[in-house]
Amino acid sequence: MAAGIRRILPAGPRGQGALLDQARQAGRVSAVEVALGRAPVATIYRIVPLDEAATPGVASAEGGGEEDAVAGSGDRDVDAASIADVADDALRAGAAAYGAGDLAGSERAFLGALGSPSDAVRAWAGLGLGIVLEGQGRRDEAEQALLRAASADVPRPRAMALGRLGALWSSQGRLDDAEGAYRAALDSRETIAPGVRYNFANLLKRRGDLPEAAGHYREAIDAGDAEVLVPALLNLGGTLAAMGDDDGAAAAYERVVALRDPWWSPRAMLNLGNVHARAGRWQEAVDAYSKAADSGHGDVVPEALHLMGGIFLRKGDPADAEDVFLRAREASPSFDPGATAGHTLALARLGRRREAEALAAELRAAGHGESADDVLQAVELLAATRPPRA
Repeated sequence: MAAGIRRILPAGPRGQGALLDQARQAGRVSAVEVALGRAPVATIYRIVPLDEAATPGVASAEGGGEEDAVAGSGDRDVDAASIADVADDALRAGAAAYGAGDLAGSERAFLGALGSPSDAVRAWAGLGLGIVLEGQGRRDEAEQALLRAASADVPRPRAMALGRLGALWSSQGRLDDAEGAYRAALDSRETIAPGVRYNFANLLKRRGDLPEAAGHYREAIDAGDAEVLVPALLNLGGTLAAMGDDDGAAAAYERVVALRDPWWSPRAMLNLGNVHARAGRWQEAVDAYSKAADSGHGDVVPEALHLMGGIFLRKGDPADAEDVFLRAREASPSFDPGATAGHTLALARLGRRREAEALAAELRAAGHGESADDVLQAVELLAATRPPRA
């Protein structure tokens, strides 16, 4: 399926996603059905996955996202307060050097602390060294250092190391190992950072265990950690939507919207619109898309307008569809085949065949010949049902 038709209706943030490709390959919907707004609602209004982007200190740790960063355990890097409780000068020096950005000095200090006769000092040193090495991209060495801490009979650094190993192994696709590490960390009697639950929930969602994932997202949310709250709410919304709980998904997205976060709230509003649209609540969906478009967020505005235009086409309101697809074209930083295709269909619905064919020619000239062919099929069908406009 060509990109132009694909983006008349929902796609992921930044124009990613291939929902109509997927629908067509599954034999659920034809290009013309999509173009005419007759495709099944559940096929079109998907929920955009939002756990693909890393947030400060809490990366998704799932490969294939916008950033394949390794998530930390959720603890504040080297936990200086916990290490300070251990009366060891080398540990304190390692934590201080790390806090000052002196990674080489921190590494030397933690390596020295590994020679301590104290099990506790060695465990904390292994954890600190693993974090330092991980931050430098030296994952194999980091894994060995974290394994050293995780195998020690010192509960706090052991639990923290297990959480980090879970994130590391998840990023490498070692999902069974990652799940085991996360479960061991969460089964300990130690207070586990919300980031561990968040990352574990991402892993469970990735493996298709949606009910358990939702439970861990909720626990991460209830912990109130500012770094975890928004991504956990967004992912909870997506998980509940995938489970068919649109009301629960809407509630999660509404909490993010209420936070007025300049980056995530417009995206949450976009997904809130998708939830309403999937449930056939067209006016609520239009209201949500309109607010997302009014946010001025460059990544969200064209997407929200595409979605709104699709609803107007579906409802038989081509005049409003023409308006929003034109706005989407104007909001896009470069030639937008999806908005152009949508605009073409709206003009065809209005009986303005010559203008529609001219836009289809623009699509073809821009290298989107398959999209132009699909749109022209719809134009022909529409022309057969009404006389052309003079």
